[in-house]
Amino acid sequence: MKLNKVIVIGSGIGGLCAAAALSSVAESVQIYCKDLRPETPSARKYAPQGNHISILLQAGLYNLETLFPNLHNELITSGSAEIRAGSDQQIHVNGKWIHNRPLDLLMLGQSRPFLEHAILKRVQQISSVSIQNNTKINHLILDDTKVSGVSGTTEEGDAFTDFADLVIDASGMSGQFSNQLVNSTDMTLDTEYMDIGIFYSTAFIKKPEKYLALKENISIIPEPGKSQIGAALVDIENDSWCVSLHGRDNATPPKDFKEWLKFSKELPDLRIWERVSEGELIGKIQTFKKPKALWRHFERCTNLPERYVPLGDTINSLNPIFGQGMTMAI
Repeated sequence: MKLNKVIVIGSGIGGLCAAAALSSVAESVQIYCKDLRPETPSARKYAPQGNHISILLQAGLYNLETLFPNLHNELITSGSAEIRAGSDQQIHVNGKWIHNRPLDLLMLGQSRPFLEHAILKRVQQISSVSIQNNTKINHLILDDTKVSGVSGTTEEGDAFTDFADLVIDASGMSGQFSNQLVNSTDMTLDTEYMDIGIFYSTAFIKKPEKYLALKENISIIPEPGKSQIGAALVDIENDSWCVSLHGRDNATPPKDFKEWLKFSKELPDLRIWERVSEGELIGKIQTFKKPKALWRHFERCTNLPERYVPLGDTINSLNPIFGQGMTMAI
């Protein structure tokens, strides 16, 4: 027996994938999105890490293909870069480059907005799924020990309520709705925080002609006790690189391109600087700070209301250096 209706709060990668997964067991799935979903791949206000480097791990790619058959080939055809793990990857750690070796795994390089837009297009093809943009969900509706729906505000400022058999909370790390449940029910929820003090300073760069044939992922890992800065470069769509300089603690993220290039020259190795110094900046430098990672321990909370399912950053917002966030959400 199918569910009558499912509501998904949030239209990031986790929310989109949840809607696709649930479309086979629900008559209808309604996604509510705070943003205006762009018609072309572009960063969203409420996805601040969307402006920065994003690596989709192999498990994430595998599960995307399960949800959206042939998406892998669609991404390649539309511009994703094929990167051979272990061969096209170059990793500098503890003062040296790790020896390259073929690992028989294929990674895809693309910007986060490019990947998210490809997923969005596939979700839009599912007849039972609807997406309402520029809509803010304010509260969960509680019915005794169950979550029975949501209340919110439309783009025009009109209040509304919507009821469903299941509510998926993919709203992100703010924890707005889990906080509501803690404050208005007898649910208890432990949250663990870890200081990470990470920043990103990211440039999208048009590749010089001599690098066009190369498809690479280069990572320079900060050296404990020696350097507070690291960097990652990945080939993406449109013959471009996404390059994020990252730092910890007291390092200051550069916001000007000249400062950014100088910063990249101070890395423990010049391999990334040699490439970006010859490239052309697309747009402007984007910065992002993440002082803490968090884990809401829903797995051990008490009195969790029925018909409420958190996922993605609502559960755990990880240290982005390890590139696990999108795969965990998927």
